[in-house]
Amino acid sequence: MNPLCTQIDSYESHLLEPCVTEDMLGSIYVPRVHYLNPIKFALAYRNAAVKHGAKFVNGAEVTEILHEGARVIGAKAKGECWYAGTTINCTGVWSEKVSAMAGSTAPIHPIRGEFAITEPVKHFCNTTISSAQYQTIVQHPELFPAAAIKYNLGFSVEQTSTGACIIHGTREMNSGLDNGVIPEVIELLIQTACKFIPKLGTLRIMRTYAGVRPGTPDGDPYIGLVSSVPGFCECCGHGGEGIALSPATGEAIAELLNDGHTKHCDISRFSPDRVGKV
Repeated sequence: MNPLCTQIDSYESHLLEPCVTEDMLGSIYVPRVHYLNPIKFALAYRNAAVKHGAKFVNGAEVTEILHEGARVIGAKAKGECWYAGTTINCTGVWSEKVSAMAGSTAPIHPIRGEFAITEPVKHFCNTTISSAQYQTIVQHPELFPAAAIKYNLGFSVEQTSTGACIIHGTREMNSGLDNGVIPEVIELLIQTACKFIPKLGTLRIMRTYAGVRPGTPDGDPYIGLVSSVPGFCECCGHGGEGIALSPATGEAIAELLNDGHTKHCDISRFSPDRVGKV
């Protein structure tokens, strides 16, 4: 048995999380699940990069990838040319466009996710509670209403240190770059969560928001050098796991560019060269 992941029965599940209804027949308990503030995390990355000599140019849309023959030698933004031995494409949902400028192919489809934040209340939620309903939808869509299928509806709930609850869990595959909130989706999301955690139904929703994630056709990110475009490296398409995988991805890219190979993990599965291959 993996000590980091344990299947427990209904009794043990309710000892851990009394706020969930008796309908919960069991669960998979992962003690080492942690959540962090992605904005603060990104700022910490930025501050560390600046300390190591990195320069950030805000509001600078890439308008051209610079070439010398077939080789990529940099990028143009805000009318200024920036040169590098290796240009890394880590532009999220816009990565496909930047790849095309370089002469590479990296299909990306935006996946919208929607969130609801409740008022802060006294802590009642001991763990992060997640439903993998969206995975069941993929395998057995006949069990679910059309709206749940359309939005790949699941849910995840965590209560922050302030007492507010974050409710999320949609994967809208055909959203485009629209990051607007759809009231129908928020309502379905909250209704689904309340079926399992009735206490949520007594709380006021303070705000809602949505964002888009960069998905790929096979679900795997593009990480590595593009063999057909020297000097160009893809690092995109992480879907909803970008924050969680960012430390390992950064380490792998640093090793690849500095040493010519990775030391701590094999990233061959994520090679951008797989695009177009059967």
